Amino acid sequence: MTSNEKEKMLRGEPYRWTDEVLTAEREHARHFFQQLNQSPPNDRDTYHEIREQLFPNAADDFWVSRRFTAITATTSTLVPTSSSISIA
Repeated sequence: MTSNEKEKMLRGEPYRWTDEVLTAEREHARHFFQQLNQSPPNDRDTYHEIREQLFPNAADDFWVSRRFTAITATTSTLVPTSSSISIA
């Protein structure tokens, strides 16, 4: 059985990060990260819209601080938690 690169990545196996699917997903996420980082701090509606696009499976109390940057991420690995993520 052959696996695609995303499946390999999710299993923690070596994968080709230049894969077309992974590259497209990174570019899609970068678009939303840029919008999030440029949105005014008090614009909660925009924040929640963008957060939902980036992390659709996240718990309601999941918070992403602005200036968030991700090199490779997948929403399927998120679990409900009361913790916040802040990466500078």
